[in-house]
Amino acid sequence: MTSDTQQFSEKKKKIIFSYGSMFLYGIATILVAALSAHVLNAFYPLPYIYIKICEYVGYASWASSLGMRGWDVQTWGGNTSPERLNKNLAKLFSIAGVFAFVLARELNPLL
Repeated sequence: MTSDTQQFSEKKKKIIFSYGSMFLYGIATILVAALSAHVLNAFYPLPYIYIKICEYVGYASWASSLGMRGWDVQTWGGNTSPERLNKNLAKLFSIAGVFAFVLARELNPLL
């Protein structure tokens, strides 16, 4: 194998791992949100307006993840503190948005 083929293979593994781990984070987030909604529905039902607020927080949070910076914080090494912060904040806002969406979807309003 040439050096280019080895580099491609390593990068391919990193990409697959990255998408796979985010998929698992997404599944875990959905499960936690659904369980949280179940507990809230059983013990502390919320008025409709709070459910709508939760939904809008999901929109805002998910939209915030689109603010991920690109080449202006990117370096050749790819592992500086600003790059990690950029990547982790995008993941955090994305997962928080999914959590809020699922929570709002699964909550039953107090009648």
